[in-house]
Amino acid sequence: MRVICLAVLLTVTATAARVAPSLAEGWRLHQTLPLGFEQNGNEFVAHAPEYALRLSARGAEMSSARGAFHMRFLHANPAATLRGEEMLDSTVNYFRGHDPRQWKTGLRTYRSVHYAGIYPGIDIRYKASQGGELEYDFRLAPGANPARIRLAFEGARPLQIDRNGDLVLALGSGELRQRKPAAYQNGSAVESRFVIGRDRTVALAVGPYDRSRVLIIDPVLDYASYFGGSRTDSIIAMALDAAGNIYLTGGTNSADFPVTAGSYSQKYLGGPCPVFNGTINSYCPDVFVSKLNPTGTALIYSTYIGGTGTDRGWGLAVDAAGNVYVTGTTSSTDFPVTPGALGTGLPHLFEASAFLLKLDPSGSKLLYSTYLVGTTDATWSTGSALALSAGGELVVAGATSAPDFPVRNALQPHIGGGTCATDYANLTSPCSDAFLMRWRAADMTLEYSTFLGGSGNDAANAVAVDPFGNAYVAGMTESQDFPLQNAVQARRAPGHCQVQQTFPGSIDIDFYGCADGFVARISADGSQLVYSTYLGGNSADTVNAIAVDASGSAYVAGTTLSTDFPTANAFQPQAGGGVCNVLGVPYGACTDAFVAKFSPDGSQLMYSTYLGGTSRDEASAIAVDSRGNAYVGGWTASRTGFPITPDAIQHCNRSSPAGGGSPGFLTVLNPEGALISSSMIPPASFVHVVVLGAAGHVYVAGSTERGYFSVTAGAFEANSGSAFFAVLDYSASPAAVPTIDQGCVLNAASYQPSEAGSDSIVSPGEIVSIFGSHLGPQEGVGAVLDANGRITTSLAGVSVTFDGIPAPLLYVQAGQVNAIVPFAVAGRQQSVVQIHHQGGVSNGETVRVADRSAGIFTVGALGNGQVLALNQDGTLNSPDNPARGGEIVTLWATGVGLLSSAYSDGEIASGPPAVVVNPPSIFIGSSPAASVQYVGQAPGLVAGAIQINAWVPKGGGAGPAVPIGIANIYQRATIAVR
Repeated sequence: MRVICLAVLLTVTATAARVAPSLAEGWRLHQTLPLGFEQNGNEFVAHAPEYALRLSARGAEMSSARGAFHMRFLHANPAATLRGEEMLDSTVNYFRGHDPRQWKTGLRTYRSVHYAGIYPGIDIRYKASQGGELEYDFRLAPGANPARIRLAFEGARPLQIDRNGDLVLALGSGELRQRKPAAYQNGSAVESRFVIGRDRTVALAVGPYDRSRVLIIDPVLDYASYFGGSRTDSIIAMALDAAGNIYLTGGTNSADFPVTAGSYSQKYLGGPCPVFNGTINSYCPDVFVSKLNPTGTALIYSTYIGGTGTDRGWGLAVDAAGNVYVTGTTSSTDFPVTPGALGTGLPHLFEASAFLLKLDPSGSKLLYSTYLVGTTDATWSTGSALALSAGGELVVAGATSAPDFPVRNALQPHIGGGTCATDYANLTSPCSDAFLMRWRAADMTLEYSTFLGGSGNDAANAVAVDPFGNAYVAGMTESQDFPLQNAVQARRAPGHCQVQQTFPGSIDIDFYGCADGFVARISADGSQLVYSTYLGGNSADTVNAIAVDASGSAYVAGTTLSTDFPTANAFQPQAGGGVCNVLGVPYGACTDAFVAKFSPDGSQLMYSTYLGGTSRDEASAIAVDSRGNAYVGGWTASRTGFPITPDAIQHCNRSSPAGGGSPGFLTVLNPEGALISSSMIPPASFVHVVVLGAAGHVYVAGSTERGYFSVTAGAFEANSGSAFFAVLDYSASPAAVPTIDQGCVLNAASYQPSEAGSDSIVSPGEIVSIFGSHLGPQEGVGAVLDANGRITTSLAGVSVTFDGIPAPLLYVQAGQVNAIVPFAVAGRQQSVVQIHHQGGVSNGETVRVADRSAGIFTVGALGNGQVLALNQDGTLNSPDNPARGGEIVTLWATGVGLLSSAYSDGEIASGPPAVVVNPPSIFIGSSPAASVQYVGQAPGLVAGAIQINAWVPKGGGAGPAVPIGIANIYQRATIAVR
């Protein structure tokens, strides 16, 4: 059965002051341009690419390709008048038929439509928001009765209220959803819910509120979508044209990828691939190029481009005429080339070549397509990025190991040379150089082509062009003799980056290479290296993205393992820290993202900063607006430490404990490098590209995982595809009401959602961290005791309930609340969590309840890394003070299981402590189950805090970071053992 998701957010608000732009309120997968309502007597109509809407006193009629329905206002005032408000500059003309007397011209359009007196004391106002969303407000005058509002659906049938409070209706062969209503007054939430009557009509039940004040119900239609087919798809590059049409490229091995009739190719050619990364007969991707309308709701064209090998697009640009330019990599011997191509074939089977192609505005014809590689066997090239100047000059960048790569008017006519190690032990291959090419786009004439590199491996990952045609290229280099000019960092930072780790089962994994990033500027004619510099520290660094502003300042983003990465005016001057794993075993520090801005002449770093938390973080995209604000996108596995601002869409990493479904991020820095805004993008989304649109809209695109991404009404792909594209609206004004982020009720020790999955799971007495917006005061407030010596359930105007049961509060702040799950939830399958703050009530977040959902506390409350533990002599365990095999260590945990005797919620334990009835197994190092002396309530601590005394096994492993944990918990915690 096809599912159609129609998300309706019911919001009750009073008039409120405008606040700072919010990501959370502006998160939209791309939808529609601002609508205009056209008046026709006492009716108004609005047209969008996805649907048509007619408003009358009877209700709202909506029709689309997926079906039609009429939402009627039952027992409403048939004489209710409709009037247009906020007149737009645009007019509408209808020239239908041959009789001019039937033509309608100069029809006025309005931003909003106001129903007066639809029910006694109740008005309705429809509005098209700047982002194209359809909003309608129920405005209740003082004393008006919300129970008068009753909705009937023609063409759709109410089915049920699901566990989230959403209204589910049948629409044709699919379903239509309206999200659980959330009601507000004076900026504070009021409890509300849908009710389905016996006659299958729908009413709104509203909780207690001040009936002497105005009440407004404000629904919003949201949109969300996958993009792709049934296998693996990834959007790697994106561009917008002047009309706002969206262009996408990347790779897909889906034979059912959405393509259009009349496009260049509707047939997937990739087919099964030979052995690749240990996978036999995986499917080779083809390049795709797709053009969507400005709303993202319909394809204008979409086509495959490729051969029978592996083909993937990495860079994309579109010119004023609508021609599309793509560069990338192909291993296909039958990749399509056009007459007059610079390169017509691969030098050797199974090698890879960069390609460059030009697609006509209709998407039906290749105007130009060529391989970009030499003729020497066992050499390769890849096209990583391209940029198009205002003057029509196309700059392409990438990497090649071919000494006879085609050069012309070259700044560096010869490859840097050298022999380099591969990723496989004891094997070598020719080193690569970066390359840079400039083409005259009108007739695809190559104007210059040059190597850029030294005697080690070098690669260009990103390129940009300033208004004067100067090219800016960035990437990575392992060369000690990389060509430099006016360098900020004149030497490659020293460091030993080969890591060898022996894992249980005699698995040896080697990590080779110690690259620095590089940034270079080349004059418009390609004859001069204006500046070129290293950028890196004592470990591996790479620049993945570059942008340039109107003044010529270059902005770069990338990934670093260095603890001494060069920083300047940094909002995060230190690495995020954390310990990362291979095959579940810690091997060393995690990567951080970084962002840096260069002065126009390249002589200094205006700012340079780490951007990361306690696990892996990678930056892959950057864009700069006209004010010099930098928008940085990427991916994070960090559960703690990653910079998140209160306006975030998502405040926590709710991926599965094993790492699946980790979220993307979008972070905004001002021209001086200060943090403006930062948010996790809903889970399982690697942001590959960031593009700036009009009116505060920021487009992001990349890859995602099926089953993690939530779609809404009118989704282009409701349940298919592993690529996504989205729009964030920075012009929205949020309501300051408490909101719990979905899936963000986490164990406060591990910050994991559960033992085995991405759902929030809690257990009785567990200490949990709840993340969201407007949950408490801006400044954090810690726990206090009541007159009975118990932790209070109200703190700084905040309270938390589980199914209405108050929870003791350990910490409250705007973005995070730490609470203790009431013991009374024991035996339940699920519970609904709500936060009350200054009269407002949050959404209800449903969590599953289990006997155990454990986590071990770590040093610094990071959730991973060094556990908080005492050695047998009472000293703190650390890499400088390790425990000995055969000794007892003391740990602290929460959510470990039910206790042998009951405590009151918030009680400070005294007297003989209760023990855990069914204690879990504990592992330290390679020992599958360490001997445990005690698992029970921690004496003198709040009920729910668990103490574990365990013997360190002899022969279980030694070192500063030996894995330790509770069975089935994937926490990446470590303990020091000698």
